[in-house]
Amino acid sequence: MNKSKKHDKRNQLDIILTDLQPNEVPQIYTLKNFYNYLVTNKVMKRISRDKNEYEKNFDSSWHAAPLKIFVLKDNNEYREISFINPLSMMEVYLYLERYEKIILNFFKKDSFSIRTHRKRNNLLFKKVDNNIVEYADQAILQKESAGNYYDIFPYQQLDHFYKSDEWHDLNRKYKFFAKLDYSKCFDSIYTHTFNWIIASNVQEAKRLDEGHFLSAIDKLLQNMNMSITNGIVVGPEFSRFLSEIIFQSIDRNVMYNLNCQGLQNGIDYEIKRYVDDFFIFVKKEENVDKIINEIAKSSNKFKLKLNYEKEEKGKLPHIWSGWINEISFFKNALEESIFYPYSDETHTYLLKESNLIPQKSVSKLKDMFQSVIISDEKMNVKIVSYCFSFIYNKLLNYT
Repeated sequence: MNKSKKHDKRNQLDIILTDLQPNEVPQIYTLKNFYNYLVTNKVMKRISRDKNEYEKNFDSSWHAAPLKIFVLKDNNEYREISFINPLSMMEVYLYLERYEKIILNFFKKDSFSIRTHRKRNNLLFKKVDNNIVEYADQAILQKESAGNYYDIFPYQQLDHFYKSDEWHDLNRKYKFFAKLDYSKCFDSIYTHTFNWIIASNVQEAKRLDEGHFLSAIDKLLQNMNMSITNGIVVGPEFSRFLSEIIFQSIDRNVMYNLNCQGLQNGIDYEIKRYVDDFFIFVKKEENVDKIINEIAKSSNKFKLKLNYEKEEKGKLPHIWSGWINEISFFKNALEESIFYPYSDETHTYLLKESNLIPQKSVSKLKDMFQSVIISDEKMNVKIVSYCFSFIYNKLLNYT
């Protein structure tokens, strides 16, 4: 099927469904009615036209409050996530309409990121009816809050990196490692620091043109979070999208400063950053702390602090996440015992009835699951969540 020449890009309103809510939202929660209202009534086209006619700078006259709730984290602590206000969603659309191309071009520069956003070009369009874009493959919009408005390259999920050839090559090439992350990352992002990327001091940042995309980010993030400057909304993929601007700026500072110290990226060391998780691979042990200190120094300029309590470092090879390997065995056994695809001629059902599963298989599954849990007790919440997600996605694929 050929891509439509007239409509050669994704419906920009899709971001409301995919990237503006936490992925923890229950299935019963939906934005489709709001989305359909905006599309069928061409609301955003009218607002966009008015803004272009009457405003030179990005609008800063509105303010909204997100709905904030707490969810259980991996280490049995709670973290806050935000449901963005509908007004904020419309303003995000207007922001991206003006600045998306600039941001995506910013991401094309060198950085340590292994989770970079870029324009999605793998969509096939079916038709356009009353300005509503329909795709030939509706799977792209099948799950709300999927965070798939952009193509995330090269690894959308961290376990994809762990299973990659690149991961194994790095563990063979280098002799020493370190792993670290930021302390309360998104809660610590100070919205004014976006201006600091190009401003040499606070006064210069204040004089930055309000129409500049970095200054507009500052206003957007404040306005969608009750005018708060300390911290940005936690949960939506859109927050990770914008935070990459700061993270990649830090990456470039670190790369430049280490080069000035005679350490070359790709030769003496390699850093792979997945959002706020740093994986550092080094040939000489004495350079591990040098690199950590450089990351800390460059991050401090943006008011981001490393979480030294979770810091790991040592010799390679190293077992980084044992539970990932353990859960793979459990997942395969669970699938073999319970699920059958429609294409399997031997079976005419997707899910076996419980009384058809041998008791020894049930006992085996229980033992395997317990082994996964005890392989990393700090991650037991994530392990349970991973298992439920696997079962849910398995069922979803056959509905």
